[in-house]
Amino acid sequence: MSYSLESQGLSRVPRPAAPIGVAPRTGGAFFAAGARLRNAVFLLGVLAINYTWSRPSPVDGIFFCALLLTLFSEQRLNIRNLILFFLVGTWLFSVFISSVSLIDNPLVVFQFFALTSVVLIGITSSLITVGWGRVELERFVKVYVFANVIAAVVGIYGFVTQNESLTWAGRPTGFLDDPDMFGAFLIPGILGSLFMIAQKRSCYWYAGALVLLSIALLLSFSRAAIVSALLFGGVSFLIFNRRNLFKASLAAIVVVLVVSLACLILYLSNDTFAEMITGRFKLAEEYDVGYFGRYNRYLLAIPMILDHPLGLGLFEIDKIFPEPIHNIWISSFLNYGWLAGFAWTLLMVLSVQQAWYNWKRSHDKLFLLILCCWLSVVSCAMLHQAERWRFLWLLTGMLWGLNYRNFVSAPREVPAPDDASAYCKAA
Repeated sequence: MSYSLESQGLSRVPRPAAPIGVAPRTGGAFFAAGARLRNAVFLLGVLAINYTWSRPSPVDGIFFCALLLTLFSEQRLNIRNLILFFLVGTWLFSVFISSVSLIDNPLVVFQFFALTSVVLIGITSSLITVGWGRVELERFVKVYVFANVIAAVVGIYGFVTQNESLTWAGRPTGFLDDPDMFGAFLIPGILGSLFMIAQKRSCYWYAGALVLLSIALLLSFSRAAIVSALLFGGVSFLIFNRRNLFKASLAAIVVVLVVSLACLILYLSNDTFAEMITGRFKLAEEYDVGYFGRYNRYLLAIPMILDHPLGLGLFEIDKIFPEPIHNIWISSFLNYGWLAGFAWTLLMVLSVQQAWYNWKRSHDKLFLLILCCWLSVVSCAMLHQAERWRFLWLLTGMLWGLNYRNFVSAPREVPAPDDASAYCKAA
């Protein structure tokens, strides 16, 4: 029996260079360059994800290019990728099966393409992040925060000027579809800023980003997004600063005071803000209560789910209720059938398990950051029609793609002894 250096936790003696006259392998350099290009295109898609005005959106094409570039990169594939593909494929298959009889409706055909494109974003994210380590993941956090800063600037400008193209019912949307989507989009950027401040990375820049994103989130007047940000922001703050809680708390108080001062100025100078802050922050709005209100629609959906195992189909709920179901989990059961509902349920449960598994084996807080970001968005999706939230699928794919082995520190190298036979003995 023989054993090698790796089995003893040591490093192998470097192999000698290729003999003169033997051509070096060029495929590795080609695929490495392809991987770098793929990552760059992927991050460009993250920047562009805050623009959804056009149909289809350019961001879908960018992510699809990143997916195609996996064919020309050092792409890895593991069992977690295959499980994700099966779950999201089952969900998407159920969407098609539930609505294939409604294909005469152009809106249904468009929704087929739209939902396929967002599912592909999740698949792309899982494939690209398989080989990511700490450096690549931190770069993603920086790009996402920057994308959020762009969205926040546009949203605040739209609210202050009440630009009809950048607002909906007076609430800012930025370049996104609605203010609730806008608010949910900003939460991971807030959590990412908290993480980078705790890591002492460009603290002043991320503190400014945190203030800006917090103001934009408040202006969205999305109750789900604000509560989610407070909940997961508080959890993240305690996790990231548990060893320096007192000093971090003082810094947090300063940020809260700055945001509060900005809100006070807006309250005194902007009539729209003053009206909304007194009218929006209620446990239930008019459209939440009543027989066809949002909360009662959840109860009314139960017998319809039981009566339609294949689902009602796309847009059929509009013939029954005055508004969509506004809950991505119930919507999967109700609109797309039991198979989609169970696939979505498994996807949610196993996504948490994947993130927790990675953290337990690496003890890297970046995994907890991505998990909190994902949970904050999912909690908002439980109160909205969020199937087409690209950042939801983006973060979902990341949970399944990231691998703790890329985050574990390499064992300490031991100098090679003079006697090379020590590295391989026969027993």
